[in-house]
Amino acid sequence: TTPYDLTFLQPGPGATVRNITLQDGCEQDLSDHLTMMYSPRVLSIILNALDPAQTPALTCSFNPWLLGGGGKL
Repeated sequence: TTPYDLTFLQPGPGATVRNITLQDGCEQDLSDHLTMMYSPRVLSIILNALDPAQTPALTCSFNPWLLGGGGKL
């Protein structure tokens, strides 16, 4: 969808939603839907959402859009 922000979730009554663009603050992470599971940044965002007090700063590292896993096969 163009622009992509038209697909952002909108919170319902009494709910909160945090829409995240992985590349904000980390242009090296080129993850797409298929490679997000290999992204260290995605993992750090999830851990931060689950337990912000115990999570270090967000990770920023190269993750290609096609291969994932830092480009390692």
